Amino acid sequence: MRSRQGLRGLVTATAVFGLLVLPLSPQARADDPVTFSSPGNPILADGSYYSADAAPLVANGRLYIYAGHDEASPQQGGFNMKDYGVFATDDVEAGDWELYKANLSPGAVFGWATGNGAYAGHTVEGDDGKFYWYAPVETKSTQFANRMAIGVAVSDTPTGPWTDALGEPLLDWGDVFGTSTNGQEVIDPHVFKDDDGQWYLYWGSWYVARAVKLEASMTAVTGPISTMTGLDSFFEAPGCSRRARPTTWPTTGRRAEATAPRRTTRRASATRPQAARSGRGPTRASSWAARRRLPCTRRSSSSAAPGTSRTTPRTP
Repeated sequence: MRSRQGLRGLVTATAVFGLLVLPLSPQARADDPVTFSSPGNPILADGSYYSADAAPLVANGRLYIYAGHDEASPQQGGFNMKDYGVFATDDVEAGDWELYKANLSPGAVFGWATGNGAYAGHTVEGDDGKFYWYAPVETKSTQFANRMAIGVAVSDTPTGPWTDALGEPLLDWGDVFGTSTNGQEVIDPHVFKDDDGQWYLYWGSWYVARAVKLEASMTAVTGPISTMTGLDSFFEAPGCSRRARPTTWPTTGRRAEATAPRRTTRRASATRPQAARSGRGPTRASSWAARRRLPCTRRSSSSAAPGTSRTTPRTP
């Protein structure tokens, strides 16, 4: 079994995972994982199960990878994502994995959600020992210009069962932009705990990233919403981590852009925890942030939305 320190090192490597593939039984449940063996990266690649937007967590000596599940047809020019799966292992080098299929189905857990658009979420262990899954999903409400919002599910274990921690979104369009029709989708949350014990929630899309303090309860935000600055080529999915070297800020950008970091053209694209060669596949997102020495907590004080906006859903 790998040490806790070794698993923490793997968290950084797995943060850029984009495709995990496995033939599955439709009966697989949160308490009935599928087991499989993998020789390396990509973890699996037979094309029968597609997932993306993976976020790692180390808890109780195990590595967990939380990822969205994409069921788009081969000719579909978009995403069909309605649930999340969890991959777990005690030893990455041994290649023994478990997959908890449909571990979180937002449409079933969140009464206010349609169940559509289960995009890049993030799971953390709170100070109370419970596990909190921050999931960006579509709301049933049509009150605002965009229906994407961030919900919070809670569980006593890293693999559920999950329940709605609030009974309503933690953040939606109205919380960020009010009644304005200008803004960016409220998606792709990432949670970070600073050295002083303060929790922060980050999210972002369409070239704008934002941050706000989280209360210790993990289910309420406090203080002003800040707009991040200095994020050249940022497109969506901000993330934050602290290591021995300068704090890193992994993000995703458009493949068409010449500057790193870049993302692949499909949400369900091939995955490796290594920098891509010849411009194909995902890049090591943290390298750009390390070069800029950008601390996760460097935020602007402005909470106003930029004048330029996009309110349409994300595209591949």
